[in-house]
Amino acid sequence: MHIYEVVALKNGIAFKGIESSVVVAKSPESAVKLIVDRCNVVAGSERYTMDDFEAGSPIEPENFAKETVIN
Repeated sequence: MHIYEVVALKNGIAFKGIESSVVVAKSPESAVKLIVDRCNVVAGSERYTMDDFEAGSPIEPENFAKETVIN
């Protein structure tokens, strides 16, 4: 498992107008799917797709020298 930051996309570009989500998942695709599913439950419909979000590179905790707030 890895830690990923998932961001919303607008016209294929990361959209900084809303919060990103930090997710523990096996792959970037799984991280995005978790967020899509969660957002669709909140919306009450199939409003969001995998193309609406993007996961960054894995965040590896051992790369941080001290305790850090990620999100």
